[in-house]
Amino acid sequence: MPEWRFLERGSILKVSLQPRLTTTTSQAAINAAAAGAGLTRCMSYQAQPELVCGALCTVLQNFEGPPLPVHIVYREGRKAAARVRGFVDFAVRLLRADTGLNS
Repeated sequence: MPEWRFLERGSILKVSLQPRLTTTTSQAAINAAAAGAGLTRCMSYQAQPELVCGALCTVLQNFEGPPLPVHIVYREGRKAAARVRGFVDFAVRLLRADTGLNS
């Protein structure tokens, strides 16, 4: 049986589910929720467009875990090839500018 896990006063709270709809992608679940099919659980950045336009709203916010950082990891470190360093710099700028990741 599927379950959702929440953080409640520092402890994990497990809630068993009996879903009426099961999807294989987060976007399909987000689309279904925005169409009125019920609740879904996803990362906030995945549903950012729907949250901004009001198609979805956040519920159970008091039970969210702490935010997770995003890391860009590459093997070469400071001696990376210019193309790798250029991509990393590009990706960092996009990630920092993404309001869904920085809210």
